[in-house]
Amino acid sequence: MNALEVRSSLTVADWQAYQGAWAARLQRHSRLSRKMLLGVIAVALGLGCVLVLLAVQLRQPVPFVAVVIGACAAVLGIMINMRRIRGASQPDENGVILGPSRLRFDSEGMHLEKAHSQIRHGWPVFQEVTQSTEHLFVWIDRVAALIVPIRDLPAGLSAAQAAQQIRDLAAVCPRDAGAAIPDAGTEPTDALPTRAPAAIGSFWQTLARSLTLRTTDHPALAPNDRTLLAMGLIFLLLWLAVDFLTAPPESTFYVYGLLGVGWFASVIVLVAAIWARLSQPVVPLRSAFALALAFAPIATAFVLLILRYLPEGATLGALVLVAFYASGFGQAGLRSLTGRPQPRALFAGLAVMSLAAWFAQSQYVTPQFWYPPEDETFDTDESGDFMAQRRLMEALQFVQAEQIDSAVDAMDRPETLDTAAFFVGFAGMGEQQVFASEIALAAGTIAAGYDTARRSLLLVNDRLDLTSHPFASAPALRRALADVANRMDVDRDVLFLALSSHGAESGALAVSNLDMPLADLSAQEVADALDESGIRWRVVIVSACYSGQFIEPLRNDRTIVITASAADRTSFGCADDRDLTYFGEAFYRDALATTHDLRTAFQRAKAEITQREEREGIESSNPQAHFGAAIERRLRNLQTNAAPRP
Repeated sequence: MNALEVRSSLTVADWQAYQGAWAARLQRHSRLSRKMLLGVIAVALGLGCVLVLLAVQLRQPVPFVAVVIGACAAVLGIMINMRRIRGASQPDENGVILGPSRLRFDSEGMHLEKAHSQIRHGWPVFQEVTQSTEHLFVWIDRVAALIVPIRDLPAGLSAAQAAQQIRDLAAVCPRDAGAAIPDAGTEPTDALPTRAPAAIGSFWQTLARSLTLRTTDHPALAPNDRTLLAMGLIFLLLWLAVDFLTAPPESTFYVYGLLGVGWFASVIVLVAAIWARLSQPVVPLRSAFALALAFAPIATAFVLLILRYLPEGATLGALVLVAFYASGFGQAGLRSLTGRPQPRALFAGLAVMSLAAWFAQSQYVTPQFWYPPEDETFDTDESGDFMAQRRLMEALQFVQAEQIDSAVDAMDRPETLDTAAFFVGFAGMGEQQVFASEIALAAGTIAAGYDTARRSLLLVNDRLDLTSHPFASAPALRRALADVANRMDVDRDVLFLALSSHGAESGALAVSNLDMPLADLSAQEVADALDESGIRWRVVIVSACYSGQFIEPLRNDRTIVITASAADRTSFGCADDRDLTYFGEAFYRDALATTHDLRTAFQRAKAEITQREEREGIESSNPQAHFGAAIERRLRNLQTNAAPRP
C-alpha cells in the first residue's frame, strides 16, 4: 500500500487546535465525569431552590445572592486559572513538537522526523483518526496525537482520503501479539478502552448536544430554509404556551407581543452575524444563526421567568447563571464548528445579548402576549405597600400648610434678645436620603453656633420618612418664609436658609418626593420668596451642582451666599450610599463646627474640598461665596448661648 508523507511546520495555532480536540475527546469518553458534573449541577440547583424559598419566606434575599455570586466568582476564578495555565504551557516554537517536521505513514508505522530527533510509533498504538476543519489528528494514546495540518496534505488528496489511507495502513499492517487496533467505526477492545464516537448526522441531535454543553466531531449544522422556518415556528409556539401557562387567571391576549418578538429576532440575527464573522475560521452564517436561534428562546424564557418570579435581590445572581450557561453553550457550538475555542466571538456575542437585555428591560420591550387584569396587577405585598404609601401622601398633602404653621408657632423668640437667629432647611430630593441627612446636620451645627435650636423649621423630602417634617416644595418654602418672618423682628433678626439637592445646569434645584408632581426650585424663586417675606438679613447656603448661579439673584449688602460649586461646575458626594456630600462634610461637619465666622469656615471648607478633589483626580467644584459687609457686622454682634465645638 502506498505510503503517505506530509511535510509541515507546526505553529502555536496548530497546538491550540490539538488542545481543543484533546479536550473534546476526553469529554466524550469520560462518562463518569459527565455524570458527576450533572450531579453537582442538580445539587446546586436544588440548593438554589431551597434558598429561594427561604428568601421568599423570610424576605431576605441577600444570602441567596451572596451564594450565587460567590459560586460564580469561584467558577470564574477556576476558569481564569486554567486558561492561564494552558497559555503558559505552550511548547517551544522550534522544539520537539512545533516547527518544521516530516510525518510519514507506511507499512512499518508512523514516523516523525525533526531536525534533532526521530520518533517511530508502531501501528499497534494507533487508536483512531479524527478530523476538524483544518486538521487531522492521529490518536496514539488517550491524550496524545500526531497533528496533520490539512493545508500541508499532498496536492489532490483530500482530508477524508488521507484519513482513510491512514486507517487502511493500520488495518493491513502487522500487529503485535495481543494488541487490538479498532477499525474505523468499531468498538475498542479491552486493551484500548476508548472508542471512536459515532458521527452525529442529525441536525437536531447536534443542537441537543450543544444545549447540553457538549461538542460534536461532525456537526450537522447546515439547515435549509424550511428547517429554520420550522425552528422559528416551534419556538414561537413554545413561548406562547409558556407565556399562557405562567400568566395569572383571566389574563387577556394582546398581539403587541409580536413587537417584542421582532426585537429579539433582530438581536438573534445580530448575534449570529457576530459569531460567524469573528470566529476563526469563519463560520457559515446559516450555521451560526441556527445556534443562536436554538439558544435565544431558552435564554429569553429563563430571563423573563427570573424577573417575574424570583425575589428582586436574587435576580442578579440568577441572571449571572444564565450568562454563564450562555457562554458554555456558545463555546460548545462554535468549537464543534471550528475545532477550537472562540473566546473573541463568544465575548462579543455575550456583550450584545447583555446590552439588548438591558435595553429591553429599560424600554419595557417584552415578548409577552398575556397580561393580567388591571385590578390584579397590584396584588403583591410591594404594590400593597405602594398603594398604602400613596394614600398616606394624599392625606398628608392636605395638612402641609397646617404642619408648617404649627412648627413656626412653636418657635421661641425671647424679647430680651437684641438679635436672634432663625433657621430654615430645605432637602429637595426625596429619592436620596443624603440630602435629608445633610440638612439635619446643618440644623444641628447652626443651632450649636447661633442658638437656633428653638427657632428651626425643616422642609424635607424623604421617601423613608413622610411624616416627621413638612414636604419641601417651592410653595412650601414661600409659606414657611412668610410665617417665619411674622415671628421675627425682620429689621434685626437673621435668617439662615440651607438648601440641599441635585442641581441642574440651569441652576434650578431638583425637587421630588416619590411620584408627586413637583416643580424645581430656581434661584430667582428663592430671591422672590425672601423679598416677599420682608426678611432683610439673610445667610443662604446652597449645596448642589451649579449652585454658584444663586449668588447674583441674592447678592446685596445684607446677604451672605455660600455655594458648594461655581455656576458652571458640579459638586460631588451626593450618592445615596453616603451620609453627607463633600461640601456637607467640609463645611457643616468640619469647618462650621469649630468657628462662628462664616468667612473663615468657608475658606477652610473650600481648601479641604479642593485638596480632596485633587487627590481623586476630578475637576474642582470651585465653591463660591458672597459676603455682604453689613450682615458680617451684624453677625459679629449676634448673641449666642453656645460655644463652638472643638
